Amino acid sequence: MNEDNLKSKHVMVLYFILALLIGCAMGIINPIATTHMTTCNTSSVWIGVISSAYFVFLSIGAILSVLKLKGKNVKSLMIVGLVTAAVCAALFPLLNNIFLWLLLMALMGIGISFNMTGVQAILHSVSNTNNRGVVSGLYSFFFAVGFIVSSVIGPVIYEAVSWAAFLVGTACLLIDATLVYFFVKYVVTIPVALEEKIIHKIQLPLFSAFVYGFSETTLVTMYPMFLINQHYDLKKMGFFLAVFVVGSLVGILPVTLLSDRVGRKKILAGCMALSCFAVLGIVLFGGYESRLFFSFFSGFVIGPLYPLSLALSVEEVKENDLASATSFFTFSYGFGSAAGPFMTSLLIYFYGDKHIFTMCLVLFSAFLTYLMVKAFREKFNSLYAKGD
Repeated sequence: MNEDNLKSKHVMVLYFILALLIGCAMGIINPIATTHMTTCNTSSVWIGVISSAYFVFLSIGAILSVLKLKGKNVKSLMIVGLVTAAVCAALFPLLNNIFLWLLLMALMGIGISFNMTGVQAILHSVSNTNNRGVVSGLYSFFFAVGFIVSSVIGPVIYEAVSWAAFLVGTACLLIDATLVYFFVKYVVTIPVALEEKIIHKIQLPLFSAFVYGFSETTLVTMYPMFLINQHYDLKKMGFFLAVFVVGSLVGILPVTLLSDRVGRKKILAGCMALSCFAVLGIVLFGGYESRLFFSFFSGFVIGPLYPLSLALSVEEVKENDLASATSFFTFSYGFGSAAGPFMTSLLIYFYGDKHIFTMCLVLFSAFLTYLMVKAFREKFNSLYAKGD
């Protein structure tokens, strides 16, 4: 093993630790913030607005990093983002004002987007085209593990001492920032001038990132309401969500590993197609066991969409443009995450619970249609070029 490979592996291990910690922070802060606002008798409308602000400003922060921070090293971007998010998390339980909560959640979204842009850009810089799928999968896996662990212990801590739960999230973010400051040596800068066709090159992964953000957030936020309306108790509702998350964890690594061998576009298309059947199964089959199976299956096929899309977003991009590509990716994911619950809630309000996944099905189908049209066009252009 040469020195460069060893260095790359050490960098990857460090970033998987960072992913675990950021997952722990987000698994506590986001759900506990909602719980805290509920206990403070905040209206459901404002809770929805404040919670959505995180994803909206996640998108805004990603674009801000490209447009306003050109030439900056992503290491400093990550540290600023992590410290900002940590301070906001610590202040959240100390305040009791919806406008200040909205401001804090917006700043947290921007801070986390800075971190996501940096960590993904550096990870892709030290990986190669043959293993980017599994590297993205491992990053997502460790993030999910941290998220699950903290989402379990977070409510327990909050019930004992409410502010302490936020403090645990703050500590994870500050530890992350400390590790970045002392141990991140790899330099990746946001380019001063973007390559003209960078958006054109990553249209497909941007679309799939939006679809993932939309469908995953719809499942996490709207599925519990759907289950309650289907007369499931809170214990069973939590179990269904846990099964969905476990399905994601089980699916991420084998699917991304397979994508590096077979082809990421093929596996992405397969996951999108299977996702249609998975969410249809949840709605159409009302039995406990069948709904449990389709919850797991949904996690198994939807969970890998994020790392597959992330790997595709930098597949045809020059190294100098990696930070920009990951910023646009984060923007698309955040926009989809913000749009999912909002649009789904409107459909449910007007047409009923059975339409919880209607927009998801439309997006899965639209993506597959776009992919087929794109493949046909590329094939046609290839044959036309040979004819000439």
